[in-house]
Amino acid sequence: MATAYLLDSNILIALMDEDRRGHDQAWQRLRAVPKESVVAVSAVALAEADVGCCLQQRDTAEARAAMAEFLRHHGFHIETVTEHTAPHYGDLKASLIRQYQPRRARWPERWKDKPTGADIQVEEPDLLMAAQALQHGYVLVTGDGMDRILEVLKQRSAVLEIEDWSASQP
Repeated sequence: MATAYLLDSNILIALMDEDRRGHDQAWQRLRAVPKESVVAVSAVALAEADVGCCLQQRDTAEARAAMAEFLRHHGFHIETVTEHTAPHYGDLKASLIRQYQPRRARWPERWKDKPTGADIQVEEPDLLMAAQALQHGYVLVTGDGMDRILEVLKQRSAVLEIEDWSASQP
């Protein structure tokens, strides 16, 4: 069975922007994906990328059209968040709350590692994309380490495979 991949916004943008760090590496990895494999982009990643479209100096509609054309041209499947994503998201976020924030603070961007006091460096969009990847069995392709997410999944004996296509291969 062919591997299926879910692209995060940082990889999507690296593919689109030749001046972006990891552009050449991301294209090299994408070209190596077997033709029978699914390459999807999370709707959450599109929302993150749209923020960039809105912040650019050029016309927002033009930037959005360029994004849509890029996705269409390369045949990427758009993976939406559905009611079937919810249990994966709920389990993942509850595990993070139990591990890092017993007071049930809502935004993981504010959570701290108790022993060190350091930010746990988890963002809400990353939780949603990880949930999508778990739901569908995708390899999550991201430039984010997602160490804390992987840590709590390991404790639950759940596996999320992550690849960073913007980094040089070992």
